[in-house]
Amino acid sequence: MDVDDNLKVNSKNNLIQELERNFIAWVTMSFVLLTAAVIIEGHKPKGKSYFLTFFTLGVVLLLIAIIDYSKERSKLKDQGVEIPRRLDSLLVITIVITVVCFVVIFQNLKSLKLRSI
Repeated sequence: MDVDDNLKVNSKNNLIQELERNFIAWVTMSFVLLTAAVIIEGHKPKGKSYFLTFFTLGVVLLLIAIIDYSKERSKLKDQGVEIPRRLDSLLVITIVITVVCFVVIFQNLKSLKLRSI
């Protein structure tokens, strides 16, 4: 393996690591908001509305993570970079979590009673 091949391999590895770090950063931030939503939910009387706000923001960040990962993944695939299966597995898990979060949001929307101030 000559120097050019070694540089290409290192460059591809760096691109994959950057993709992974970026995806994990989005997911981590969304989990912070989802966790804050669960903690806030226990506080009354406005806990439910704040819960929905933080929870919805967390889900939006999950959606952004999925969309961003998918776009970046397809760019790397077009460049001939092989994406590790662990990243695709992480994407599937994130999609499942997002669907579960949507179910929780819609169940809470039904039970939310907005009061006039």
